[in-house]
Amino acid sequence: MLRTILHERVYNGAPVLVLAFDTATQAANVAVVRDGKLLAERESQVRAQHGESLLPLMQSCFREANVSLEDIELLAVGTGPGSFTGLRIGLATAKGLWLAKRMPIVGVGSLRALAASVADQGTLVVPTFDAFKGEVFAAVYERAADGTLNELLAPFYAVPARANEELAHVLAGRRANWVGDGVRKYGDAFAAAFGKTMISLEPTFDSPRGLFVAREGLARFQASGADDAATLEPVYVRPSDATFSLPAKN
Repeated sequence: MLRTILHERVYNGAPVLVLAFDTATQAANVAVVRDGKLLAERESQVRAQHGESLLPLMQSCFREANVSLEDIELLAVGTGPGSFTGLRIGLATAKGLWLAKRMPIVGVGSLRALAASVADQGTLVVPTFDAFKGEVFAAVYERAADGTLNELLAPFYAVPARANEELAHVLAGRRANWVGDGVRKYGDAFAAAFGKTMISLEPTFDSPRGLFVAREGLARFQASGADDAATLEPVYVRPSDATFSLPAKN
């Protein structure tokens, strides 16, 4: 019933109140957004403590926006790729909120949300996250004339030299905006490969903002409805280090 009511509201152009957050990087970012307009936003630079900071950030946003969890109509959560621990905390929190209120939930790619914050029409955007172990997560997006954010290269992980090879096939010598904490860490390696075609944006674009998670989430909901909360999982891209070995047979 909740999905039906919200679909009707969206169809009739009514403003939708969205709670959105992302925990893929060192920064946890939370926002309350109504009809694409930011009402409140909070950020905390404590990747190892996202589990402790996320709910207080939400409560602070609720106070500033003068709303409560009961008012939230749609939940949008960043699904990665990014920090394995951060993503698990984010998805677990989202599912806990869903269980408490049963509002529709939508997962949004974290690299996509970051690209959405800087993508002007006709501009290529390369969002990158530090994947640790000498690797990066990266992708390529472009804003079309109709405002759609098109994915030209799906999220992948690689060492910078290999990432340059993958990216070069898609960028094809075109200028692009590079964003994310991966640029901060491996910018020299990227600049050596792409030179003046690489436009490195300031650190304010290092992590996804809840505002753009909310906008992308609402767009996804308008296009295809809510995700199944029971099966929504992080998009790790890279296999986890947590593997188990079976005992050797005698």
